[in-house]
Amino acid sequence: MSKENEKNEKDLKTIDDYYALPDDERVELIDGRFYAMNNSTVIHQAWLGKLCFELAEYVEKNEDLRCRCLPLCVVRLDCDNYTALQPDVMICCKCDRIMEKWIEGAPDFVLEVVSSGSVYLDYHKKLAKYCSAGVREYWIVDPQKETVTVYHFEKSGEPVYYTFADKVPVGIYGEDCEIDFAKLRKKLSYLDEKRR
Repeated sequence: MSKENEKNEKDLKTIDDYYALPDDERVELIDGRFYAMNNSTVIHQAWLGKLCFELAEYVEKNEDLRCRCLPLCVVRLDCDNYTALQPDVMICCKCDRIMEKWIEGAPDFVLEVVSSGSVYLDYHKKLAKYCSAGVREYWIVDPQKETVTVYHFEKSGEPVYYTFADKVPVGIYGEDCEIDFAKLRKKLSYLDEKRR
């Protein structure tokens, strides 16, 4: 190994560095680099909560005991020490991957709620990581633009676009599960005046 490669490898951050950070320092670790996470807004948290509830309710109602819907858990996506992401919502159908501190490997479904400071990470960096790691389906929900971008990695690398007027099917469950964004939008209409 060349001296430059050795130096570069020493500069990489690991999951141990990630867990050594103070609790108030919110970052994600991608390929050995820290990326700051923005403080969540009320709008972000409200959408995250509603979406997690809808998905978890479907999983429970259908007694899908092999899957768990989890918000804001650490995912050691590549099963190495250099990537630790914290998706807003995930569904993991391989319960043996659920460890005490993190999920080991790719969840089946990941949903990120976009905030103003997370656009690059959600639409580019995380998109590439989730695709290459084996996530089956990835949703990017943008409350500001009122759009949902869905990637069904098992079928295609091309996104499918929806608006908050649509019912969006959850691909990992076939036609059985869909999220009615118009209904959720109405429930969260109290947030409209908070956008200013």
